Amino acid sequence: MSKIIMYKNIDGLVILLTPTKATLKRATIKQIADKDVPFGMKYRITTESEIEPFLQYPRSSWLVSDSDLTDGVGNKSNKFEVQQ
Repeated sequence: MSKIIMYKNIDGLVILLTPTKATLKRATIKQIADKDVPFGMKYRITTESEIEPFLQYPRSSWLVSDSDLTDGVGNKSNKFEVQQ
């Protein structure tokens, strides 16, 4: 089951990021989200199976509440943060 990063862009459109297997070998899904979600945007880490029922509808009709985006916030850097 693949992990997906979900956030809303500045216009409120739901954006999905699906990391590659190669990237997931280098970093955790959380590290990828922190790096790739735009600065200050809240995100949620979910699964393909959770998103799949909604794929039949245009993405422009998807509604995601900010209160559901609880897994983190995009960082300033576009580099992986080194965990110490």
